[in-house]
Amino acid sequence: MRSKGYPMDVVKTILNARRDSSSKLYDTYIYRWFLFADQVGCDPYHAELKYLLTFLQNMVNLGRQYTTVNTAKAALGTYLRLKDYVRISDAIDLKLFMKGV
Repeated sequence: MRSKGYPMDVVKTILNARRDSSSKLYDTYIYRWFLFADQVGCDPYHAELKYLLTFLQNMVNLGRQYTTVNTAKAALGTYLRLKDYVRISDAIDLKLFMKGV
């Protein structure tokens, strides 16, 4: 949210809306996403869809179930915008991917 230019106090207030359990769960996937983005050299805030799909596919390849992959997608959807600032929930290929998980 800081990438959107919001002041820190606004960010803190928005983040307070999340339950502690959701925040802890989401933080795990966000942390992993940042590691992945660093490894592949993509912007973790405005990535191309191919990077997000590869990140999620890596989870599938490790045997993660649909609910785990979907939780990771939801976590990233809280702040990640794809190239051209498209929300991940609007990406048709991501919807198709999730149906295949």
